[in-house]
Amino acid sequence: MNKIKFVYDLLETIKQKENLKGSLNMVGVKDNTKVFEMNSSNGFYFHNKSLLNHEHKLNKAKLLLSTLNHMKIEKNRVNGYTLSLISDKMSKDLQDLIFEIINSNTKEENNFIKQFHESKEFKFQVKLSINNRYEIKKSIVEIENPQSKMKLNVNVKLI
Repeated sequence: MNKIKFVYDLLETIKQKENLKGSLNMVGVKDNTKVFEMNSSNGFYFHNKSLLNHEHKLNKAKLLLSTLNHMKIEKNRVNGYTLSLISDKMSKDLQDLIFEIINSNTKEENNFIKQFHESKEFKFQVKLSINNRYEIKKSIVEIENPQSKMKLNVNVKLI
């Protein structure tokens, strides 16, 4: 499957929506102790702005192309697709770029996230379940920093 066409269709579908309904479950763990948990089923308002808020346009292009290169899209047996992105399979340059973006966009008051990537050794995995109409039905994000024994799991189910 052509990754550029797939991602284009996916982004077009998301762009047309103003409200997303579903549930969010987020759990933060440090040293095998649950630090925080957040659950919500109120839905989400889609803000049509860039998530990557840094000024280097070449870095944005590099991030986009590297992400496309490292993402895996699989056709499911029943219907739809699974899109996955795993940090272990990425180049060191891309991992460093993602670290810079997170570091520059993390606010000082968010100590849990700051601690998460202090060592630059964090790993992450993103999986999206997408139907044949290019609508995201479920997303799972798992982030782990083995050095600080911290984990963050985010599960979002959309209806």
